[in-house]
Amino acid sequence: RASAFEYVHGSELFDYLRRDRAAAQVYEAWMTRLSEMQAPALVNSYDYVKFPTIVDVGGGHGALLVAILHANSSVRGVLFDLPEVLAGARLVREGGVESRCSVVAGDMFDHIPPGESLYILKTVIHDWDDDSAVRILRNCREAMSIDSRLLLIESIVPEGNEPHPSKFMDLNMLVLTHGGRERTAAEYRALLRASGFELSRIIATPSPMSLLEGIPQ
Repeated sequence: RASAFEYVHGSELFDYLRRDRAAAQVYEAWMTRLSEMQAPALVNSYDYVKFPTIVDVGGGHGALLVAILHANSSVRGVLFDLPEVLAGARLVREGGVESRCSVVAGDMFDHIPPGESLYILKTVIHDWDDDSAVRILRNCREAMSIDSRLLLIESIVPEGNEPHPSKFMDLNMLVLTHGGRERTAAEYRALLRASGFELSRIIATPSPMSLLEGIPQ
């Protein structure tokens, strides 16, 4: 089935953004601002300093990765995203972490930079249906060693009918994407198992986002 966005615009959201750079720049600017607002909660909720090199998969303009590197001076970073997205990634240079951060262009559906210690995906998996999400996660698993770790940053849908930001975002995903959605903890656990990971823990943060740590199996 087509999403409402696809019905109106004639193409899936991310295909549309690849064709319309003006729209893409607005989208990317909002994603950057959102990461900047969430960064303090996310940076202070996990022990990033244990990992020599962190790969931010689909990391956009690098707002979260730059914040992590600022807080952990011994850590190196790899910002990985599509080349047209990285063309606007000035934050690595402007943030003063250029000497500790590589900017690598590529497509997460094809390959992910191998051999590093921590792989972060912030609000990436919720954009995709289960089959596409598993493909991305399996590419991460292939890039990782048994000692590497995966960190998904997502808003988890709680059980029950109480209001929660994830439930409103789930409606947005239904309108905007072809199969993207917010998921429960059990659904993320199943995705990770299907991709070669075990969900080791879920860390709540002061923001609506949670950290889901995956261990390669």
